[in-house]
Amino acid sequence: MLRTTPTRGVGLLVVLTVVIAAGTLAQDLRFDSALARERAITHTLDGEFGWLTATIASLRAAQAGYIATGQNADYWINQVNTHSGELETAIRQRQTATTTDATRKLFDSAATALAAFVAVDGRARSYVRADQRLLASDLIFIESFKALDQVTDAFDKARTAEAAASDARVNRLRMLRVGLNGVAIAFVVAVALFFWRAMVSHAAHPEPVQSIGLLAQATRVVAPPPPPVTEPVPAPAAPVPGLSLVDAAALCGDLAKVVDTRDVPPLFDRAAAVLSARGAVLWVADSGGAMLRPSLTHGYSDRVVAKLGLLTADADNLTSLAYRSMRPQSVSGGTPESPGAIAVPLLSSTGCIGVLAAETRQQQPGLDVLPVAQMIAAQFATLVAPPTPAGQKTG
Repeated sequence: MLRTTPTRGVGLLVVLTVVIAAGTLAQDLRFDSALARERAITHTLDGEFGWLTATIASLRAAQAGYIATGQNADYWINQVNTHSGELETAIRQRQTATTTDATRKLFDSAATALAAFVAVDGRARSYVRADQRLLASDLIFIESFKALDQVTDAFDKARTAEAAASDARVNRLRMLRVGLNGVAIAFVVAVALFFWRAMVSHAAHPEPVQSIGLLAQATRVVAPPPPPVTEPVPAPAAPVPGLSLVDAAALCGDLAKVVDTRDVPPLFDRAAAVLSARGAVLWVADSGGAMLRPSLTHGYSDRVVAKLGLLTADADNLTSLAYRSMRPQSVSGGTPESPGAIAVPLLSSTGCIGVLAAETRQQQPGLDVLPVAQMIAAQFATLVAPPTPAGQKTG
């Protein structure tokens, strides 16, 4: 019987190891791709549900505008029509896209609650047009908000269900990956043991040699090459955390429900936290629109706040520029250690009534900071009384 030589055994072992390693690597790449798709789906769902929550908050604020003093009811009615239509379209899309019956039922519940809101909103509009604002207020702040709470609850449960389904798929992929890698390792170990035993057997029963020269050649021990020296790879710098749309949406929802002005300062502190701001100031225009005064502050000492004073609308600074142009502004810090800054106007039906200004924790404000700041500023604009023109008496 032919006996396998050590050289042939090692060569075959190397070939088998390379083949198994290549197959395992290819399978790992497939698992990485599948896990990346799941992470992308989860990220997209977080964005969609954050947008849905923010839209509901805007819908509440717009409906409350029906009965706000000095507001154009038709304008807010159009806003409600727009937001409710967007919600209805989004619910239909999620009903089609979801893969689980439980989640689909939750979106069915959201659609039913939204339909109830639309019905109540129609009655509220009738009261508003009949100048029966007290009755309209009862419908808006009780029945309409109750229907929107049901929509929000259905969205929250659907979000939890979608996240659980995604986690289950990710765990299943990871278990398959571990199982296949374990099988590959076990196969390599088995092959190595087989050839190790063959080599031991060959060493115990060597083939006869014909000369001293051949014996010396056969028994020479070749020292293995030293292991390669690997350079330590520096750890990557920690990424700057992004803004949370979930926290921003929750803040906008709470701002829309404010009934007591004493609740506003804590919400302004939350706004600064959502924007990851080192400091923030809410500037409010005076009756003539020529000066801006600080109304709320966050992150500054009393001594600094006392020195803020008034800003003129035509001054050469970021806050005044945002007020004059009625457009959001941003600026980068002069050095890597210097913070950037943003300024977002508070817009109402009468024009610009103030500015939300903040210092960011990064030298360059992120691309997502201004849109989120605009959303928050829109909610604060509903809580700030528009300036009364000079010479006009207030009721």
